Order: sequence, then structure tokens, then C-alpha cells
Amino acid sequence: MRSVFVAGGMGFMAASDHGAVRRKYAVQALARHGSEHKPPHGCKVIPGDALDKNSYVLQIPPAETFVQLIGVTHPNPAKKDEFRVVDLGSARAAIDAAREPASVISCTSAWRSPLP
Repeated sequence: MRSVFVAGGMGFMAASDHGAVRRKYAVQALARHGSEHKPPHGCKVIPGDALDKNSYVLQIPPAETFVQLIGVTHPNPAKKDEFRVVDLGSARAAIDAAREPASVISCTSAWRSPLP
């Protein structure tokens, strides 16, 4: 079975359920403290802090795809500082985690563009 790791899988995506689950992928999703109870059906929760790769990198089972969905809701110029901390910080942590030898074949952002 193919596997997917989703950072930010408890927020917006949880409300609509992960399409990967419906297609029979093994999905693991990063959940911050307090959100562990919100996973979509069939999704394994990996507790951690999206801004700190060390809080979750060792818990990521080998995955074929790492999806980064962490971000500020309704970004706008007034939220630029929050955007830098949350979106940029979590993206950097995700990139670092995806580079770990545990093996991630591809890494995708919420904008559907490959990450380095």
C-alpha cells in the first residue's frame, strides 16, 4: 500500500476528509497538541509541532509523499508576521524532515508545487 504523510492534516483538510484515504493510501497526519482527536477516518495521527521537525521526524514512517498543508488561515498583509512564522517556519521544518534518510519520494505544498 502506498503511503502519504500530511503535515497539517487535522485542519481544513480534515473537514473534507483526505482523498488519499478514499483511494486506499496509508495516511499519517501530523497533529498538534489538542488536535489529535480530529483525524479523518482511517488516518493515523502523528503528534508533533509543525515548526519543529525534531518533534515528529523520527515518528514518520517511510512515506512516498510528504504533503505540507500548514498555514495561516485567510492570509493577508496584516498577517505578514504570522505568515512568516507559521507558513515559512513549517515549510522549512517540512523540507528538513523530508530530507531525512527515512525516505520521502516527493514533497508537495498546499499550492501543489514541488518543494526543493
